Formats: sequence, structure tokens, C-alpha cells
Amino acid sequence: MLWDGDELAAVFPLQVRGHRLRPLANEHTPFVGPLARSPQALAVLMQGILDEWGSLSLAPVFRDVPATGQLLDTLGRGSRWAYVEEKGGSPVVRTSGSLAEYMAQLSGNARRDFRRLRRLLAGVPDVEIAALVEPEDLERELSDGFAIEGSHWKTRRGTAILDSAATTTFYRDVAARFAALGKLRLSRLSFGDRPAAFNLNLLDGGRVWGLKGGYDPAYARFAPGMLLLLAEIERCFELGLDALELLGSEDPWKRKFTREAHPVVQVHAYSFGTLPLFTYGYRRLVRPRLRAVYRRLPRPAHARR
Repeated sequence: MLWDGDELAAVFPLQVRGHRLRPLANEHTPFVGPLARSPQALAVLMQGILDEWGSLSLAPVFRDVPATGQLLDTLGRGSRWAYVEEKGGSPVVRTSGSLAEYMAQLSGNARRDFRRLRRLLAGVPDVEIAALVEPEDLERELSDGFAIEGSHWKTRRGTAILDSAATTTFYRDVAARFAALGKLRLSRLSFGDRPAAFNLNLLDGGRVWGLKGGYDPAYARFAPGMLLLLAEIERCFELGLDALELLGSEDPWKRKFTREAHPVVQVHAYSFGTLPLFTYGYRRLVRPRLRAVYRRLPRPAHARR
């Protein structure tokens, strides 16, 4: 933390892992960076961290947001080395125009798929879609939603919310805190009293942030997860929001909804010194070449199956 008298000027939540300093983040909160009242405060904070620890690797961040540009500019000046690793993209659906314009720019295949799925759903009685609503009974709705979130491939891979007590507690705590702020939004698609799809979202800064979601494979023929996301996008247009952040990687199914993505980068910074210089040289020059060589090596027959 950096203080200007009694006023907090800059802060960066960090933790020590072994002998290295890293952002206070986990696999569920990957985008973490410093907060500062001014570029000058940010520069002083980052210089102090590097002077004390020698190096710092930031968690992946959106490269196209002003805060990241300010951070990279700060690290690019002064007595430090910094470099950036490309980490793919994070899909985003822009919803600041009109819904008609959005639908028109989708691929013909996507529009046909959505029309077909909605016709199929129209033939089923007692279908209910609630998109981006505030919870009325938070505990019950989370319990029902988490059961849906882990009812498909996530449970088989061990990545569902309910697969770990710590993960369940984490998401319940996040949901409770944002619900208290009026920023939690849940979405669900149900067939009668049977929930078929669920999404856990946050609403902040004029955007919806999609944290977790899933669907019941018993209803896979209706693609309830796709239809629920489409309903959320329509709701974003109704509310005049700027975007729906899909988060995660650029999976093929997300490309039905958008081709736009934030470029995601990981930033590594080092102060001047022998050990930081060695680490910088290894990560910047040696490791990429070792990875390239490894990718060219012939793979054993059992690994190619």
C-alpha cells in the first residue's frame, strides 16, 4: 500500500508463494492488478515493490483497458525490465448498440441455430426463462444453481463448484457479498419445476460478468445453456448495458455469440540486479526456445492416441 498522508494513494493485493511475490488471486479470480489514484502513485508503488522483491509476475490482465496501459507504461520506465506474454483472449459481447444490429452481424449459421432452438422450445409447455434477475431466496437459488452447474462435464473433470468445499464456500461468499451490494444477477431456464440451465453473474461498471454456468444434460437437445445466454444478451440490450463479458477462453461455442475478445496478457517485471537479470533472461529468451524445441520433438505413440 502507498499512503499520501492519511489517504490511501495506491494498493496492490499480493501474497508470498515460496520465495516469489504474486498477486492475491486464484484460478477463479485470474484478473488482478493494482489500483492507484494517479500514474505517479502507481509508479511509486511498483518501484517500491520491485526494490523490495526484485521481481513480480502479474496475473493475466486485459491488455485493452486503460489501467493495463498505464501499468505497462509505468513498468516500461525507470530502473526495471518488463515483458509481456500473450495469453489468448477473453470473449465479450458488446451490447451498447441495438439488438437488431447485433443479431444482423451474427453468422447465418448462428442465427439459424438460434431460430431452430427457439422453435423447438416453443413446443414445450411450462418453460420459464429468467435472465439477469436479483435473487429472492439466495441460499435456495444458489443450491439449485450449483447442482445444475456441476451436472455435466465439469463434475467428470472435477471442476464443478460442488466438487470442493473450499470452492463452494468461495462462490457462496462472493454471491452473498455482491448480493448485499445489489450487484448479483442470477439467470435460469426451467421446464416446469425442473431447472435446466443456470448462470451466476455480477453486474458492475455497466457490464455483466459471467462467472459460472451450466446445464442439465437431460435437456441437451434444447441447448438450454445457449438459449439462456441469448436471453441474457437480449436483457443487456433492454437495460442499456455496455457489454456481457463471457470470460474464460475463446471456446468454439462462444464464437456463435461474438468474434470479439479482450487480448489477455501476463506481465513480468524485474528490477536491476544479477538475479533479476538472470530470471528475466531465462523467461524472456531461453524458456520460449525450449518450449519451441519441445513442441517439435516426436511424441510417443501412446501420447498421440
